[in-house]
Amino acid sequence: MSSLLRRFLPIALMVAAVVFMLHATAHASPATSSGDRCGSMELGSPPTSSDEAQARFNCFTAALQTCDPVALVVSAHTPDAIVTRTFLTEVGDHGCNIAETVERGKGGGSTTETNLCSDVRKNKDGLVFTACGKDGDVAIPAVASAEAAAAFVKPRT
Repeated sequence: MSSLLRRFLPIALMVAAVVFMLHATAHASPATSSGDRCGSMELGSPPTSSDEAQARFNCFTAALQTCDPVALVVSAHTPDAIVTRTFLTEVGDHGCNIAETVERGKGGGSTTETNLCSDVRKNKDGLVFTACGKDGDVAIPAVASAEAAAAFVKPRT
């Protein structure tokens, strides 16, 4: 009997570990699984299509109405710079907040900053996040192009 136990005990322990991991994953924080559901966009090469951009914009603005935790990541690459902005919805003291993380890379160096934006609005040209730290208003165009990428990475003063 003990040889049978020794033979199947490792298998039973592995099955128990897998069941435990699956249970833990199923009950993970909703922000982990749904927090990135609006996806990412590329303004440079290869650009995100206009239809995909509109779907991402609709996702973010809909989530903001109910303060669902989502993220929208927008990146632009030019020959001399990379900028990635991550916009997050989060519950704040006075409703839903829009948090922004900006990562800038140029010439081998990089910087990261975080801001709160006061609002976001959708218009015919894309999304506009308003009052985002020192950058002010940040426009995300629905039509990605090299020109849009260049404007997106340009430092604001």
